[in-house]
Amino acid sequence: MKITKRPLLPALLATALLGSVSAEAANKNNGAWIEKGDDFRGVAMPIDGDSLYIETDKGRVEVRLYGIGAPEYDTPFGPFATRLLHRLSFGKEVVCTDTGGRTHYRIVARCKTADISADLGGVMIQEGAATPYRSYLYRGDRDVRDLYFRLEGIACNNKRGLWQNRPDGICGD
Repeated sequence: MKITKRPLLPALLATALLGSVSAEAANKNNGAWIEKGDDFRGVAMPIDGDSLYIETDKGRVEVRLYGIGAPEYDTPFGPFATRLLHRLSFGKEVVCTDTGGRTHYRIVARCKTADISADLGGVMIQEGAATPYRSYLYRGDRDVRDLYFRLEGIACNNKRGLWQNRPDGICGD
């Protein structure tokens, strides 16, 4: 079994900024008041390239961005993905919509910030910091799936991030 390390600095910053909660309590109560389709808002603190804490008026929520997969922090492009999500969302108010999914006690949601008013997952894909999570997207909203696949093509054709070393003509596989 491979153990994946979470980046230490973001975790320490999150604890310092958002307060300390036991892992067990946070997992059991993570967004218990939020239901599928609900919008919730709060201040963002990225954990890695596809997860973030949202400090809401009812407490901290751990969110997994819907439909994307970003490299783990300790792999190539992992720090790039984490830095991009940090730049896009750290300390900003975000509005998220619960998609109804749960993974490792995290709420799966689509989120955006007011200043870019674009889906954070889509921006991560378009910048080459993440790829569409195909197995989930094929079960979900077709419009989102089509958008994410188009954005991946843009990133690939422009050799952004993960795609920078791909040979021409190999995009979209």
